[in-house]
Amino acid sequence: EEPEVEWMYADARLLPLPLMTSFASANPFRWSRGSPDKIVVELEGLGQGWWGLCNMTRPVRLRVVGSGCRRHSHKFDTPQAAAQWLRDCERELDQADRSTTIAAWVTKFAAAPALALYCRLHSQQPWARKNLFFASSYALRVCNWPQKISAMQHLHSISHPLLETSWTEWWSSSSRSLTAFVEAAQLPIKSRPATLRVKSVVYDLVVEQCPSPFWVVYKCRPSQSSRIGEEEEKISQQSTCVAAFSGAKFEDESFSQHPASPARAFILGSNEDQAPDLPLDLLRSEAATGQLVVVGYSL
Repeated sequence: EEPEVEWMYADARLLPLPLMTSFASANPFRWSRGSPDKIVVELEGLGQGWWGLCNMTRPVRLRVVGSGCRRHSHKFDTPQAAAQWLRDCERELDQADRSTTIAAWVTKFAAAPALALYCRLHSQQPWARKNLFFASSYALRVCNWPQKISAMQHLHSISHPLLETSWTEWWSSSSRSLTAFVEAAQLPIKSRPATLRVKSVVYDLVVEQCPSPFWVVYKCRPSQSSRIGEEEEKISQQSTCVAAFSGAKFEDESFSQHPASPARAFILGSNEDQAPDLPLDLLRSEAATGQLVVVGYSL
């Protein structure tokens, strides 16, 4: 939904008293509302008529309204300055949309060839299995996986449907505390903290026999379950174990070994349908009690 714009004269008031301007701003009938193009036409037409010269020198206040928009107001010395500001904003949005469209087209048509070339150059398979034909075929299949997964996540019948949320909703939710675990997963194995404190809850690092640079597991101390607050309940009491996966790094080791790397199977010569090495036994044991959260992110 395209946001709309409201404007009014910034010096509008019923009486020449200090507080009258604030009262005028609070009056909804003082504001004229419409699309950005409509408001630009209105502002540029204020110089016409008998009072045109006076209106051209009056200050103007603008504010953008719409779903998901906060009402931030902007004051301008003249209507012409306000109209020019709206035109500049629209021009910047058009440039941003154009850049996004170009990036999307480049990604769509260049992702598979780039992935095929990378797999071809870094593959550990014999020459007969890493030629450009096999690499291109593999890259085309891999590039279609995100669309297939996204299509499945939009089905409400699956166990883990895709839930869309705004940045404001996520920022104010208790799920934001999970960023501490993702940050720990990004660190080298020896640099990961032995404990993590999320608000009033303490998590201990689960020491695995063969720790991985791509994930880390923390478990809530049992003694904390009776002291957590309502905000931490979803993350701690009901989910006492958190498995965090690191994002991919721009390194050859990460591209060839990371469980989520699209080039991993071809480079290593492993089965595409076979799951990579993951702490499945640990995850199954925690998931059996319903006390597990798996979190990760991608660059």
